[in-house]
Amino acid sequence: MAPADDRRLAANRLLPRGLRSTANRRARPRKPPSANLLAAAERGELTRGNTRAGTAGRQAADRAEYQRRLAARPELGARQAVGQRIVGDVMPTVSFYGVLHGDPVLVERVTVSRRDASRVGRYLSLVAGLLDGRVTPAAFRRRVRTWRPVNVIDPAWGPVSFVSDPAIVVALAVGAQAQGVESWVDSGRRRSPRRGRK
Repeated sequence: MAPADDRRLAANRLLPRGLRSTANRRARPRKPPSANLLAAAERGELTRGNTRAGTAGRQAADRAEYQRRLAARPELGARQAVGQRIVGDVMPTVSFYGVLHGDPVLVERVTVSRRDASRVGRYLSLVAGLLDGRVTPAAFRRRVRTWRPVNVIDPAWGPVSFVSDPAIVVALAVGAQAQGVESWVDSGRRRSPRRGRK
C-alpha cells in the first residue's frame, strides 16, 4: 500500500463509526450523495484526504468542493474558478492588412472575435490568391471593398477596415515578406494531444 493510502486509511479510521460506514460505501453513478454525507463534507469532516476514490464519502467531498468553488467566484465555472482554461477563454489573435488612422498598414498581433478571425482568414486567402495570380485585381477589389470592418478588441482600436486596393496589398505583402513578417490567424483554440493506439 502506498504511503498516501496509509495516511488516508488512518484518517478514515478517525471518523465517527456511523459516518465512516456510510462514507465507505460504494458511490452510485449519477446519484447524488446523501444529505448527511454532504453536510459532513461541508463541515470539513469528509475530505479527499480521508476518503477513497469511488466511495460515497469521496463523492460528497468532491461535491462540497465544487459548491465552494462556485460560491467563491459565481461569475466563473467551477474549473475556471481554480485557474483551468477552457475552449473559448483565449481569444483569436490575427495579423492582416488594414486601414489604421487612414493609412494602409500590416495590423500585427491584435485580438479579435472568433467571427472576425474567420473573416480575416478568408481575407488572407484572397490575398494569397491575389499574390499567386489565382484572383484578379478587379475581383479582389470587388469582393473586399464591401466587407464590414474588423472590430479590434485588444488594443481597443475598434473597427479597422480591410485594405481593398490590390496594388497597395501587393506592396504591403512584398514589404512584409522582405522584413520576414507574415500575416496570420491564431484561432486561440487549444487541442488536446492525440493519443496513439496501443
